[in-house]
Amino acid sequence: MDDHANTFEAPWLAAGVNYQRKFQSARVADAGESTIKSVGETAEGVLCAELLCWPYMRGEACTCDGKLAHILKGACGRNINLGFGRHRAKSCGFARCNATSHPSEEECHRAIAAWWRETRGAEPEFGKRPPPAPANTAARGERSTLSAQEGAGKRCTLPASKLREHLARHEGESKHLHAFLRDPMLEAMLSDERLRALLAMRSRVKEVTEAWSVCEQVRALLDADALAAGGAGVVVLDFCSGKGLGATLLSFALPAARIVMLDANGEMDLAHVCARPNVSFRHADIFSSQLPALVRQEAEGAAVCIAVGMHLCGPLSPRLIDVAFAVDAIDALLLCPCCLKGGHGKAVALSAKERGCDPYALLIETLRAICEREIAGERAPAAPGAPDDDEGAGAPPSRLQVVLDTEMLSPRNVFLALRKGKRAARAPRCESELRCEPCVP
Repeated sequence: MDDHANTFEAPWLAAGVNYQRKFQSARVADAGESTIKSVGETAEGVLCAELLCWPYMRGEACTCDGKLAHILKGACGRNINLGFGRHRAKSCGFARCNATSHPSEEECHRAIAAWWRETRGAEPEFGKRPPPAPANTAARGERSTLSAQEGAGKRCTLPASKLREHLARHEGESKHLHAFLRDPMLEAMLSDERLRALLAMRSRVKEVTEAWSVCEQVRALLDADALAAGGAGVVVLDFCSGKGLGATLLSFALPAARIVMLDANGEMDLAHVCARPNVSFRHADIFSSQLPALVRQEAEGAAVCIAVGMHLCGPLSPRLIDVAFAVDAIDALLLCPCCLKGGHGKAVALSAKERGCDPYALLIETLRAICEREIAGERAPAAPGAPDDDEGAGAPPSRLQVVLDTEMLSPRNVFLALRKGKRAARAPRCESELRCEPCVP
């Protein structure tokens, strides 16, 4: 493969913007702590807030016929929701609140417990109810897993000659495409209908250059012995893989490696996975609390485990960084961020406009700063009482590179390439710090 990549260290890059996590760190799950946020306190499995007669509490006509709790009349509804632990509840901050009282958590529990004893004749058992699953989770859909296992999918009717001809017309636009057209893997893909379907997409030219670039960057993270052995002992975890063109090209570039596709989309046609003996698919949500355990399971026995995230949108990029540093089974990270989404995306876009710089460059700097903060944490003194780690004493520290690939036919063409060092044993941080921390001091 062509060695064209340049280190992206231009001094015009602005400093990153503060980033506040909107997810719970994977370290919390690894520490064995609860990763489920409560939507509210329950009494015998019923949400306490749903046991209240809210019209009565607000001084309005009762609509429950006395079936619900007539308590806390005139109290502030915000404080009641907060007292019962409702998800995202906030305390009352209005100076002109008309409520006659602002009960504390203890007062809320005492009031509902007294009503329960009076109406039920028994002491209530309080607990917590987990939040409902989001609408789009990896728990939905079986088509991806079944098609990847059985190899049955929609037929590709586009002739191999047409695909080759179309790719050849754009050969001069990228060295990656030039190399792909001359690599034996192209003929292998065109001759297999399942693999040929991967090239039938309209954006095939751009997608091929992106997938080839991933192959080059992954190879750059491996040492000469691993490359000479065809990737033997290497596991590549392709997060948010989509249909997996990058994973497929990696399976040819590293035939002795194991390539694992992970995606939350359960309704994809992945029949081509069966065409590559060293590729597998796992239906997984990157935000799931079970992800660290799945990563360790897939990386078991590997000499090197590389986490790859190609064109991850919005919070997916910082989430993968979090997972890569939190799970010791991951040895290296290759991340190519994509679009700006959510509140952080707006902050980056606004800051870039004020500074007169490119928003994507500012996003890269922000993610780079998050990585550097994690690397700095590795150098922190060991936790009191932690055993000396002689094995890690002489190990090289983590090393981060920002690489620009101008041969990738996409404006989102910057990679964060990280080789992790040996992490010192540290005292665990509190959950709030793990969930919300700035990318720069």
